[in-house]
Amino acid sequence: MKFGHEAMSITEHFNSERRKAKRTLKIMKYKINLFGITRDIIGGSTTEVEMSESADVKTILGNLKTKYPKLNDIKSLLVAVNSEYAESNLVLSEIDEIALIPPVSGG
Repeated sequence: MKFGHEAMSITEHFNSERRKAKRTLKIMKYKINLFGITRDIIGGSTTEVEMSESADVKTILGNLKTKYPKLNDIKSLLVAVNSEYAESNLVLSEIDEIALIPPVSGG
Protein backbone atom coordinates (compact mmCIF):
# COMPACT_ATOMS: atom_id res chain seq x y z
CA MET A 1 0.00 0.00 0.00
CA LYS A 2 2.81 2.39 0.72
CA PHE A 3 4.08 2.08 -2.87
CA GLY A 4 0.63 2.97 -4.25
CA HIS A 5 0.39 5.96 -1.92
CA GLU A 6 3.84 7.21 -2.99
CA ALA A 7 2.93 6.83 -6.68
CA MET A 8 -0.25 8.81 -6.10
CA SER A 9 1.74 11.55 -4.38
CA ILE A 10 4.13 11.84 -7.33
CA THR A 11 1.20 12.02 -9.77
CA GLU A 12 -0.51 14.64 -7.63
CA HIS A 13 2.76 16.61 -7.50
CA PHE A 14 3.12 16.66 -11.31
CA ASN A 15 -0.53 17.59 -11.78
CA SER A 16 -0.09 20.43 -9.31
CA GLU A 17 2.98 21.67 -11.19
CA ARG A 18 1.07 21.55 -14.49
CA ARG A 19 -1.76 23.63 -13.01
CA LYS A 20 0.75 26.20 -11.74
CA ALA A 21 2.40 26.39 -15.18
CA LYS A 22 -0.96 26.97 -16.87
CA ARG A 23 -1.77 29.75 -14.42
CA THR A 24 1.55 31.51 -15.00
CA LEU A 25 1.43 31.22 -18.81
CA LYS A 26 0.27 34.61 -19.98
CA ILE A 27 -0.64 35.59 -23.49
CA MET A 28 1.17 38.81 -24.34
CA LYS A 29 -0.52 41.13 -26.84
CA TYR A 30 1.55 43.63 -28.77
CA LYS A 31 -0.12 46.40 -30.78
CA ILE A 32 1.88 47.44 -33.83
CA ASN A 33 1.29 50.74 -35.64
CA LEU A 34 1.73 50.54 -39.41
CA PHE A 35 2.86 53.12 -41.93
CA GLY A 36 3.31 53.34 -45.71
CA ILE A 37 3.60 50.05 -47.54
CA THR A 38 3.27 48.03 -44.31
CA ARG A 39 -0.22 49.45 -43.89
CA ASP A 40 -1.10 48.35 -47.43
CA ILE A 41 0.36 44.85 -46.99
CA ILE A 42 -1.34 44.17 -43.66
CA GLY A 43 -4.56 45.97 -44.52
CA GLY A 44 -4.95 48.48 -41.72
CA SER A 45 -3.26 51.11 -39.61
CA THR A 46 -2.58 48.69 -36.74
CA THR A 47 -2.24 45.01 -36.11
CA GLU A 48 -1.85 42.89 -33.01
CA VAL A 49 0.59 40.07 -32.37
CA GLU A 50 -0.09 37.56 -29.60
CA MET A 51 2.76 35.59 -28.07
CA SER A 52 2.74 33.08 -25.22
CA GLU A 53 5.65 34.86 -23.57
CA SER A 54 7.45 38.17 -23.69
CA ALA A 55 9.17 38.72 -27.02
CA ASP A 56 11.91 40.82 -28.51
CA VAL A 57 11.79 42.96 -31.65
CA LYS A 58 13.29 40.19 -33.80
CA THR A 59 10.62 37.68 -32.69
CA ILE A 60 7.74 40.07 -33.35
CA LEU A 61 9.12 41.04 -36.75
CA GLY A 62 9.65 37.38 -37.64
CA ASN A 63 6.08 36.60 -36.61
CA LEU A 64 4.75 39.39 -38.83
CA LYS A 65 6.92 38.33 -41.79
CA THR A 66 5.63 34.78 -41.48
CA LYS A 67 2.01 35.93 -41.34
CA TYR A 68 2.49 38.55 -44.09
CA PRO A 69 5.22 37.23 -46.43
CA LYS A 70 5.19 40.39 -48.59
CA LEU A 71 6.90 42.17 -45.68
CA ASN A 72 10.01 40.17 -46.63
CA ASP A 73 10.20 42.19 -49.87
CA ILE A 74 10.84 45.41 -47.94
CA LYS A 75 14.63 45.80 -47.84
CA SER A 76 15.06 48.19 -44.92
CA LEU A 77 12.08 47.67 -42.64
CA LEU A 78 12.78 49.23 -39.25
CA VAL A 79 11.00 48.92 -35.93
CA ALA A 80 10.51 51.84 -33.58
CA VAL A 81 9.66 51.34 -29.92
CA ASN A 82 8.43 54.31 -27.92
CA SER A 83 9.40 56.69 -30.76
CA GLU A 84 13.01 55.44 -31.04
CA TYR A 85 14.53 52.99 -33.49
CA ALA A 86 14.94 49.65 -31.73
CA GLU A 87 17.64 46.99 -31.80
CA SER A 88 16.46 43.47 -32.66
CA ASN A 89 17.23 42.12 -29.17
CA LEU A 90 15.12 44.70 -27.31
CA VAL A 91 12.60 42.86 -25.13
CA LEU A 92 9.14 44.35 -25.52
CA SER A 93 6.38 45.10 -23.07
CA GLU A 94 2.67 45.13 -23.86
CA ILE A 95 2.58 48.84 -23.05
CA ASP A 96 5.32 49.74 -25.55
CA GLU A 97 4.36 51.81 -28.58
CA ILE A 98 5.62 49.69 -31.48
CA ALA A 99 5.74 50.84 -35.11
CA LEU A 100 6.90 49.34 -38.39
CA ILE A 101 8.81 51.95 -40.34
CA PRO A 102 9.24 51.21 -44.07
CA PRO A 103 11.74 53.06 -46.24
CA VAL A 104 10.67 56.63 -46.92
CA SER A 105 11.12 58.23 -50.30
CA GLY A 106 10.72 61.88 -50.97
CA GLY A 107 11.60 64.63 -53.25
